[in-house]
Amino acid sequence: MKYLILRNPGHNRVYYTQAAKLAIAELEIASTHFSTECKEISHDTLGGISYISVELEKEMNEEDILIVSKLSFIFALYQEIENADGRKLLNPIELPRYEVVNSKISNLIKYKGKTNEIFTRMMINVGIMSIDINGKKGFDFEGKEIKLLDPVAGRGTTLFESAIYGYSTYGIEIEKKSTTEAQNFFKKFLKQEKWVHSDRKYALNNGKNGKVKGIQYMYAHSRAELKEKQGYILDILNGDAQDVGTYFKGNSIHLIVGDLPYGIVHANKSAKGNSQEPKSPSRNPSTLIEKCIPGWFKVLKKGGAVVLAWNSYTISREDLSEVFEAKGFEVLDSKAYSDFEHMVDQSIKRDLIIARKK
Repeated sequence: MKYLILRNPGHNRVYYTQAAKLAIAELEIASTHFSTECKEISHDTLGGISYISVELEKEMNEEDILIVSKLSFIFALYQEIENADGRKLLNPIELPRYEVVNSKISNLIKYKGKTNEIFTRMMINVGIMSIDINGKKGFDFEGKEIKLLDPVAGRGTTLFESAIYGYSTYGIEIEKKSTTEAQNFFKKFLKQEKWVHSDRKYALNNGKNGKVKGIQYMYAHSRAELKEKQGYILDILNGDAQDVGTYFKGNSIHLIVGDLPYGIVHANKSAKGNSQEPKSPSRNPSTLIEKCIPGWFKVLKKGGAVVLAWNSYTISREDLSEVFEAKGFEVLDSKAYSDFEHMVDQSIKRDLIIARKK
């Protein structure tokens, strides 16, 4: 049984000539969750239009179609059928709506250096598909059961993409201005979209660095849901990525997703400007990661996953893998997992690493 996927027109804008390669890598990982065997994934052109084709042993069921509908690059899904005279036709398949929060949220926020939401969505998808907690895969969890953490949250693109899926969402950002902007944006969005919501300001003791402050938003479809605490959570904390183990309970997070700034690293200095830290941040992400991994390992559930995007010009995949593996992680390295590297510009070659807590 053959299906053709038409890619989002904006997908090429994000990845240029490498768009199809990244889409196939994401689809190959997704296909391991299908109810039927995937025989082949390839490129296909019909009537001058480029598609990604997937050949399956049997027809997709509802769960398979739901998985496909969440792919970052998808625009439309067709099943290839043959009519009586042998002509091949494309039968459009309606994609289910899964969004909890309107997906326009990630398009509304604009700022210099923002990562495209299509790429962010791919990171989240690949991470969810890599979770294996007590034999329960990512797609086996209900949305709000998933706790997603972005320890380098910036102005919140990953947090807002997580909210679209209905995940319980937590972000840490070291720059107070970015934290405040993300908080204010989300509160304004909730009001505009008429979500019933509340916000709780809190402070956490961070030892030598004093207290760090955050806001937790709870939002729901009705006041009854909000009163019974049956709504959704988005929490934004102005803190340091390397102190995550002091902010969250151990074995509490399912997925960590971080898009490391490409060049100057986010948290090579503490929120208080520790004098023992280097005066200028390192351009090598391993410096940040080595400091953060103990905390990440602590808060992740066994079988939970870390997904990081980084500039592979600053450190090789092999060296970064060694950093993770030395701290008790299993780096997923099948061909699909190793096929996300792509050029952003002359100085940035972006790649993804996906590591699972053993």
